[in-house]
Order: sequence, then structure tokens, then C-alpha cells
Amino acid sequence: MSEEMKISKNKLVLVVMIVCIQSFLYFADEAFEILKLQPSDVGLLVFFTFALIKSLRTKKKIINIEYNLDLYIVLFFALILTSSIQSNLVFGQSIIDGLIQQRRLIIWCLIYFLIKKALESGNIRYSTLFEALKIVAFLELFLFILQYLIAPSFMFLHVNTSTRYGGLRFYFMPTLLDFLFMVEADKLLDKKRSHQKRLLSAVTCLLVIFETMVVQKFRLTSIALLICLALAMYIKRSGIDTKIVYTFLGVVLFVLLLNTTMAQDLIYQIKSGFSDYGHFGVRLDGRKLYLSMIAQHPILGAGYPYIQKALEAAGYNKAIFLSDNGVFGYIYIYGTLGAMWVIMIWRKLIKMSVNIFKQTNETYFLFFYLFFIITSVNEIHWYWETGFGIFILSVLLLEEKNQLIKMEKENNVR
Repeated sequence: MSEEMKISKNKLVLVVMIVCIQSFLYFADEAFEILKLQPSDVGLLVFFTFALIKSLRTKKKIINIEYNLDLYIVLFFALILTSSIQSNLVFGQSIIDGLIQQRRLIIWCLIYFLIKKALESGNIRYSTLFEALKIVAFLELFLFILQYLIAPSFMFLHVNTSTRYGGLRFYFMPTLLDFLFMVEADKLLDKKRSHQKRLLSAVTCLLVIFETMVVQKFRLTSIALLICLALAMYIKRSGIDTKIVYTFLGVVLFVLLLNTTMAQDLIYQIKSGFSDYGHFGVRLDGRKLYLSMIAQHPILGAGYPYIQKALEAAGYNKAIFLSDNGVFGYIYIYGTLGAMWVIMIWRKLIKMSVNIFKQTNETYFLFFYLFFIITSVNEIHWYWETGFGIFILSVLLLEEKNQLIKMEKENNVR
């Protein structure tokens, strides 16, 4: 095992904590409740307790709204509150119900400040958190593919399934695997690494693509990952020979993908104007519904639905789901204010990611956030379920990486 993947005590604890927030990696059934708490709630509270203990070991301030992204998280708190109030005004849903539905978002916003304080004080190191995320990502990748290979004869993970393209489709949360893909794609394109390590990165990228295309059968996600890989290849500072080789391999891979059932289905959908209700049509209906509601409540949106009246207005009785309509579903909840928040924070994330690329030639932060822009029409995995937790941890890493670069430059000047 490489030096970077060795398990220290802190790294092991973080791995366990991240496994907890990932719904125990689907080993626990979310339908099971204890005192109204689901397994993912319990795991998140455990992680919150861990973050609180780590942050209490220093006397530094927790909140500093002038520093990087703190203000954006505070503003997101405000969005959660206003959406809960709005759902009360529009549908008569209690404010408490709106907050309960967004409880995990609230806890993650609190964890942001706690982990940030621990990072600033050195109680948690950047490399420790970064490698812990990678370890859990590799674990997820192995388990998801294994479950696919032995299903349906034996199901050891609690996960929703359906059928697509004549086979079983699994609904795992892919956000952490998206992050792993960007990291390994960056390493694959790093000419300073040995051929053996680059080969391992290539295998990892292929496995993530396999998981995305075959296990979960995500169309837009698969396309977005490949687009990000191609863009990374062209902007990363590497030799012309490397670019030529990967361009050739990319063309070969693209031709092979064109002959897959998924690609043929996508081509058919484009030709038919995305009118097939069983595929894209339901999303078009959803967007029409959401846009009509946004037109009625443009500033604050319709709020987060919980009671039956609010759920029906959001189209749940028509099999229209907010999570399937990307940024449209998000704006339905938070309105124009929510859209402004997304634009502002993404502008900041891209700016900070570009700074890291310029200083280190590392592309994974930049393309992790660009990936979400590409997929935002249909998917915003960074917001839903455990995806928001991975997003928050990535933001913490992004901030800390920029801070480390700044400190290193200051030390060099001295």
C-alpha cells in the first residue's frame, strides 16, 4: 500500500465517521427508525459529535464570515429558514416540518464550521481528511460493483432498484465516486507519476465509469464524467505525447460507447425531441410544473414539501420528483434567492479551484465543480441526501488547500 493510503489513527476514525454518514454504506435499511431517527440521521449525529469534539480542542473562533466561504454557509442557513416559512405561507405546512425535512442540511452546515475550526487548529490535517474520503470512495466502488455482479440472487445492500435497458439499475448516491474519478483522472494525467501508478488510476477511472454506466445507468452523469476527463487532458500541463496518446484512446473509447444501448437510447431521445414520457418526458412535465409554481412565487419559491398538499403540488402523485429535475427542483424550493446563492458560491468555488490549478497543476477540484454545472439540468447530487455532506467536505478541503498554498508562498518569500 502506498504511503499516502496508510491508515493513521485519525484517518481510521475519519473513515469510520464518513462510513456512518453514508448511511452505513447501505447496510442499514432507511425504513428502520428508532425514536423517529433513520440510520443516516444516527450516522450524521455521530459525525457531528466527532466534529464537535475536534473543534473544542482549540480556542479559535468557529465563525469568521470574512474568510472564504463562511458567509455562503450562513446564507444557506437563511435559505433553509425562509423556505420553511414559505412552505407554511403557501401550503399551511408547519415551519417545524420544513426544518425537519432539511435537518441533515442544517447539521452539515454546523459540521462545516466545526471541521473548519479543527482544520485551522491542526486537530485534523488536510491530507488525513482527503485520504479518508478516498478510502471510503474505494470501498463504495468495490461494494457497489460487487452488489451488481451478484444481484439479484443475493442482495446485501439496502438500495432502491429498477430496470433500464433490460437490466437491473441501482440507485446509489454517486457524489463521492464523482470526486474519486476527478482525483484519479488528475493523477492519470500527471506525467511525473510512475507508469504503474498511472495505470492504477486508469483502472480506477474505468471502474467508476463502469459503475456509472452499467450499475446505475446514469446517462448525463456518464457523459459529464467523460467531458471532464477530456477537458482535464487538454488543460493540464503535460507533454504533447501524453495528449496525443490519450486523444487516440479517447476516440477509440468514444466509438465503443456509441455502440452501447445507452448511447443508442440517447441518440433516439435527441431525434424524438425528448418526448418519450418513460425517459425524458417526465422531466419535461416536471419542469413545466416547477416553472409555473416559480412564476407564482419567484423570490422565495414554494418551500420544502412535507405535507400531502405540498407534495401533490410538487408532482409526487404524478411520479415527478424534485431530485430528478436538477436545478429546476432546487429553484422550486428556494426560488430566485436560491438561484442567486448557487451562482455566487459556484463563482467562488471555480475561482478558488482555478487558483489551485495555477499553483499546483491539480485539476480535480475545478472539474468536480464543473461536473455539477454540466449535470445541473437533470441532477444536483451535491444537494440531495449524503451528496450534500460530500460537497461540504470538498469545500472544506478546497479552502484548506488554498490556505496551505498561501502559507507556503509566504514562507518562500521569507
